[in-house]
Amino acid sequence: MNWIEKAFRIGFLGAPLILLLLPSDFFDEGPVVCPSRLFLGVECPGCGLTRATQHLLHGDWQIALDYNPLILITTPILLYLWGRNALHLFKSQQRLKKLSVL
Repeated sequence: MNWIEKAFRIGFLGAPLILLLLPSDFFDEGPVVCPSRLFLGVECPGCGLTRATQHLLHGDWQIALDYNPLILITTPILLYLWGRNALHLFKSQQRLKKLSVL
């Protein structure tokens, strides 16, 4: 496994931990990065999802829903994708260990 794959795995699996360590209001202030809001002045359906996710991870349900109610749809999808990919990484790591023993 090369260093790029190792860095990706560490980053992928560590991202939720990093978000939990950051304060819940970490993303509340800052520059607008949504192109729709920057150029057209109109919020898109994804506006506020980062802030909503951060608040949801910290248990601030009402604040998360205020930022973007679509958090109720995106969170289960993100959890499923993260879990599926984490399981895949774990299984591939186990296969590599078995091959190196042989």
